[in-house]
Amino acid sequence: MSEVVGSAITRLTDISLSSSRADWSTIRRRAEPRMGRRQEHFTPTEVVLCMAAMLLVNHRKFGGSTSHLAPSPVPELAHLFKRPPSSILAKMANLDGSRPHGGRAEKEAAALLLQAGATGLFSNYVTIVAAAREEHIDHAVLPDFLGADNSRFVMLGQEEISDVAVERAVAGRVPGFAAGSELSVSVAEKLLVAVARVGQHVFTRDVLANCAHQCVFCGLAPGKELENFGLLRVSHIKPWSDSADRERVDTRNGISACPDHGVAFGSGLLYLADDLEICASRVLMDRMGENTPIGDAFAQPRLKRHLLLPRAALLPREKFIRWHRENVAIR
Repeated sequence: MSEVVGSAITRLTDISLSSSRADWSTIRRRAEPRMGRRQEHFTPTEVVLCMAAMLLVNHRKFGGSTSHLAPSPVPELAHLFKRPPSSILAKMANLDGSRPHGGRAEKEAAALLLQAGATGLFSNYVTIVAAAREEHIDHAVLPDFLGADNSRFVMLGQEEISDVAVERAVAGRVPGFAAGSELSVSVAEKLLVAVARVGQHVFTRDVLANCAHQCVFCGLAPGKELENFGLLRVSHIKPWSDSADRERVDTRNGISACPDHGVAFGSGLLYLADDLEICASRVLMDRMGENTPIGDAFAQPRLKRHLLLPRAALLPREKFIRWHRENVAIR
């Protein structure tokens, strides 16, 4: 690694309060962008905030003509940085290697900050938000979109996919990705694994919101305060390990469920008809009559007749329901 690249990585992975305040001062003095005018280079503070936005927004859902539709915090960052939303999304693509010609140092920094459950990234994020407030950039201008005061920040949904499954899923892509991005094989693997886990985090957030933060089988809603304690979990309908990349981040391939019903669905004791009717396997139905607690958990009224989803929710895709019924369900 050259000294220049190493120094750039250090500036991105170890942001101090003073360096971020200097970045904010530079950003605030920046002129409004004009058509045809070359954009200013991203400061380390901007790069890390774009990286943090990856934990909320899947940039691949938005192209050049739809970049203005990207959700928060993309529009807020674009306004604050005096850049178009497309520039923020492009930087996110650089960071996760979607654009192979992005800066090498930025991709290596992303691999380092994201590989340990985003704890390194969150630490830098807290420093950046504190620096912004000291520079009188308030919440209305820079919303605290990750929750800097949340000392228990966690990556969501990670229990569904094992390290072995993720490493196996990216193994075939590592050599080509390393060559195209000018990364070493080891760094390329770390970045691909980190990006897969970030995708799982975003998927989990989106599915929880789509399912109104409740069990779609019984309606148990522990509230956001208790979600991180395992009372409500998100899982894929077509399992992550069997899904293509697009299917792994498709909100319509996910449901949220309490432990009882989530495990039963994952093992095939519960499955869905095409009209979202909840079906129980014969072996489960037989056991209900033999054990009262099982009957209480898996018979009506606790188990609903049809999947519980808000009126405006995206419905599960039939192809995923059918795959689960044909490959997982115990009939």
